[in-house]
Amino acid sequence: MAIDNTVTITGNITQDPQLAHSASGTPYLRFSIAWNQLKGEQQIPNYFDVTAFNSMAVNASQSLAKGQRVTVTGRLEQSSWQAEDGTKRSAVKILADSIGADLRWATAAVTKQGAKPVEPAAVPDPDEHREVEADF
Repeated sequence: MAIDNTVTITGNITQDPQLAHSASGTPYLRFSIAWNQLKGEQQIPNYFDVTAFNSMAVNASQSLAKGQRVTVTGRLEQSSWQAEDGTKRSAVKILADSIGADLRWATAAVTKQGAKPVEPAAVPDPDEHREVEADF
């Protein structure tokens, strides 16, 4: 039985993301985002750890910074361990499938990686009137 555990979270990056590489050379990026949940008149902060891999990690490391509002879509991964004091701990993080700027609060310029620059097409002068012959 397949279970879809896809989540989408929008929040502010809490610290500058840090790019690193695994022992096998795979790039990965870790950062956390926060958003406030309203309960009555009280705002309760929620924090989510996010990990991105490969080209998305490299691209995001060149694009993201503390304080920016982003939307992250990914899969939840839960891990458990025993702390040095013997207590059992667990954490849930998001393995990012996509990361994007929240354009409700900012603007962004998108550059496709690996693409050759395209010369912009000439825009006709709207004040220049030309007669056009048509075969009807």
